[in-house]
Amino acid sequence: MAQDYVCVGVEGLLKGAVYSASNVVEWDGPKATMVMGGGVHRIPGGRLVTQLTEGSAKAVMKDGKPVGVESVGKGIVKFASGPFAGLNGKTVGFVTKPINPIRFNLEFTAD
Repeated sequence: MAQDYVCVGVEGLLKGAVYSASNVVEWDGPKATMVMGGGVHRIPGGRLVTQLTEGSAKAVMKDGKPVGVESVGKGIVKFASGPFAGLNGKTVGFVTKPINPIRFNLEFTAD
């Protein structure tokens, strides 16, 4: 299953950056493996391109009903410019937590 999404950074290095991404996820019941993915963070004067290297996800249930998906994984910065230039070649980690079935929080970290 392919997942496309767009979000905006609200704090830290990615504050104000628009992130457009796509992942391909293979589900096996309530658990999934991210097969491929990546995205682009954009701000005036800077770009950050990431490529997924590993990731997993699972459905989050409440009262027997799905309320969203949480995920965790790693990627590599394939290209970075402007304020992001110091991240070129670095490994990034991510964690998502559901807000509701169609929204989630995404937290990035860099090594």
